Amino acid sequence: MSQFYVQRDANKFGAKLATKLTDTDDPNQWIQVTIATANDNDFKQNFMHYQINDDSTVIRGGAYAITIEDVNQQLSDSLDTIDKLNKSLSAANATITKFQNQYKQDSDMTNEAILELSDQVLSTVPADGSTSEANNPTAPATGGGK
Repeated sequence: MSQFYVQRDANKFGAKLATKLTDTDDPNQWIQVTIATANDNDFKQNFMHYQINDDSTVIRGGAYAITIEDVNQQLSDSLDTIDKLNKSLSAANATITKFQNQYKQDSDMTNEAILELSDQVLSTVPADGSTSEANNPTAPATGGGK
């Protein structure tokens, strides 16, 4: 059990907290409360959310009072969300890899077709780029005719 001294506001919520009183403190302005050891960290951090009755009983209060358990639950929920997002991201990366592989296959096939077509086109043109009568039947006949 932990002992604390608390000053209250008009609604009997904690306004000021001390673990012991000094010589200059007026004991009549403070209420001594006893908190279970398991709850003393929460009380130290959130004393303003506890209502303290005149008989020194402490009531957990305040709509916005956040406990360590609340924070731990929010952290757990956040970690679950992060885990789900990581799984979703992994699935998206797998899909991207699949599409990249498909694109590479399609691209390779296209490149092969282009090379094959260019081989066919280039095989009909002589390597030196010249033309001969045999290859060009419409060329004028050469020779010395009068």
